[in-house]
Amino acid sequence: MPEELLAPYVALLVRERYLLAEARHLFEEGHSVDRLIAEGMAYLQDDGADGRSVLIPASPDLVLQRALARHAEDLAAEHRRLLDGQERLREAHAAQEAAADRSMDQLVQIVTDQNRIHELEGTMAGSAQRDWLLLGDRLGGDRPTKPPTSRIDSGKCRAIYEMNRIEEPAARERIDALVRAGGTVRLLPQLAVSMRLADEAIALLPLAEGESAEALLVQSSVIVGALREYFELLWANATPYGIPEDGEGPLPPA
Repeated sequence: MPEELLAPYVALLVRERYLLAEARHLFEEGHSVDRLIAEGMAYLQDDGADGRSVLIPASPDLVLQRALARHAEDLAAEHRRLLDGQERLREAHAAQEAAADRSMDQLVQIVTDQNRIHELEGTMAGSAQRDWLLLGDRLGGDRPTKPPTSRIDSGKCRAIYEMNRIEEPAARERIDALVRAGGTVRLLPQLAVSMRLADEAIALLPLAEGESAEALLVQSSVIVGALREYFELLWANATPYGIPEDGEGPLPPA
């Protein structure tokens, strides 16, 4: 019970009664007999002799029961408050997880349809504002992809291919067409993965090399930025490819 009421209650209990006028000296400034009465720790009684009011302490058992009842009510209210808070946190967490799932679905998507993959590749090429970067010419399946030179300023296009690709007539024709259109091509002995990068905004890469038609569409700027750094590392170590005026290519016929 409140300390400011306990001391005057104990003093009243020891003396058993106080005239109301005398009882006021028991209380500190700002506290009153009325509060002691309101808390059920004392009550007023008329003195039959002269009609003056007398302050009588309530039974300690009753005071204790009332105090325990108040504590029980406070604990029940606190329990309800905690349960309500727990429910609101659960709802907020569920909403946050749903938002995170939606966000992840937007940042990373698995595309399984071959036609959809090539459609995305064309859309990315057309939407690239600064750079259209090609790594390898097989994306989402074993069918080679054609550089979409008609959908982008080829001056923005840089491509890295495996050296053995220029030994295949069809692949070499696609590569030469890109170079003639203004793109820049370099060669490496071997590539570990194929991918497409549009600026630093979006990337498309296969989930597995070979006949798998599944590709990963990434729109996370952090991941796309890392993939671009990987491309630039390969680019720095790749061999430039060009078409001589005689059209024979960089390798002698032999």
